[in-house]
Formats: sequence, C-alpha cells, structure tokens
Amino acid sequence: MIIDAHIHLRQLFQYDPDIDHIINSDYSAICSCHCDDDLTTAFNVAEKCNNYGKKIFISYGIHPFEPENEELEKIEGLVKHKKIDAVGETGLDRFSKQLSDKMVFQKKVFSAQIEIAARYSIPIVIHIRKAVEELFSFSK
Repeated sequence: MIIDAHIHLRQLFQYDPDIDHIINSDYSAICSCHCDDDLTTAFNVAEKCNNYGKKIFISYGIHPFEPENEELEKIEGLVKHKKIDAVGETGLDRFSKQLSDKMVFQKKVFSAQIEIAARYSIPIVIHIRKAVEELFSFSK
C-alpha cells in the first residue's frame, strides 16, 4: 500500500496526466489544495478513484505564502458541506525575509483555520518551516 500524506495533484499531472497508475494500485493520498483549479482537479480524481475503492482525501487551506483572509468563508463552507476532509495546507513559514515580514498575518490566518477545523472536528495539514517555536504557541 502506498499512502501519500501530502500531494499537489495538479503539479503531479503536469508530469503524468494519466491517473490509471493510481486507479490500478493500492494508493491513498491527501490532496492539498489552495485554489479553485486544485480543488476541481482533486474532486475529479477523487470521484474517479473512489469509485474503484481508492481513498483520495481532499484538504483545502490558505498557505502561509499568501496569508489572506478572503478564503476563510470558503473553507468553512467546504468543511460544513463535507466537501473536504481536512483544512490545509496551512501553517507558518519564516524561510525568507518576505515570509517573515508576513508572520503577523500568517498567525492570524493559521489561527482562524485551526478554529474552523476544531469546530468541525477535522484534521489540519500543517506547513511549517523555520517557525517551529511559533507553532507550539498554538498547541493546547
């Protein structure tokens, strides 16, 4: 069995657009989505694969590279209507000065996504880079 804990399907399909290798194997994955195109691709693949008994789970979140609040209502709607299985990939990233400069916004958006996931008791997919200490401030 192959389990992929974090995959971006659109990027994978740029290299290999055929999903037969997923359908014909014992493959499970969590598909991380950050835009409508990612989400559409994940929904299409999940529908095809899950008809064959495969387990394709979908997460949607606001990545720390672009920590904007506009997507929070969308995330909540997707969770509420059981369209996604997890929130994320979300988290904190201090890899560059530009990202470090956005840390206040990253924390705000990360916290809001944690609250959504907690409210509906679903998991989150966390992106963390050079910000582990900040991550622990969110743990209970």
